[in-house]
Amino acid sequence: MTNEFYVVITKATNQKHIDEFNNDNKLNGVLFYGRGSLSKSFWDFLGLRDNSKILYAFRGNVQESNLNQLDSKCKDLFISKVGGNMSKEKLFVCIINSGFADEVMDIARNNGATGGTILDGRGTGRVSDMLMGSTVDSAKEVVLIFCNEQTAKLLEEKIEEHISTKASVSGICFTLNAKLFKELNVDNK
Repeated sequence: MTNEFYVVITKATNQKHIDEFNNDNKLNGVLFYGRGSLSKSFWDFLGLRDNSKILYAFRGNVQESNLNQLDSKCKDLFISKVGGNMSKEKLFVCIINSGFADEVMDIARNNGATGGTILDGRGTGRVSDMLMGSTVDSAKEVVLIFCNEQTAKLLEEKIEEHISTKASVSGICFTLNAKLFKELNVDNK
């Protein structure tokens, strides 16, 4: 058992299993709601309307056998340890204005990434502009991609290039060390 920081990404329909895992292991984690990075038209074409995902981030002491139990209950589950050593695997993070995550994913796919997860959020910086007399918070999207170090560097360059051509888009990209733990029980049905 080690006290590590983990990221779990799975289908939103697995939330019950994540909650049970959290309670059984006495963990304190954070749950985020998002969507897979495939475009909505692709999901419509396949007849799959729901590509919603959850990202569960937690720090704690977890035995590998407990992670394997979670794997046996969930389909389409990805688990990674994040931080620590200077591994070659990276968690690439891009926080960008809402509406541009699909463009980021297109750039990522064209430069070696195989997929990612998109989370919705809002900025906490300066208050955004007034719209029709009401203050509107700055909506953001967070793109998360597990990839190798070379791909992460290339993505940073290509996304910066792309954003520099658009006056109304701003964002930030960074990478975190990630010791790839397991891509478990993937079921694309």
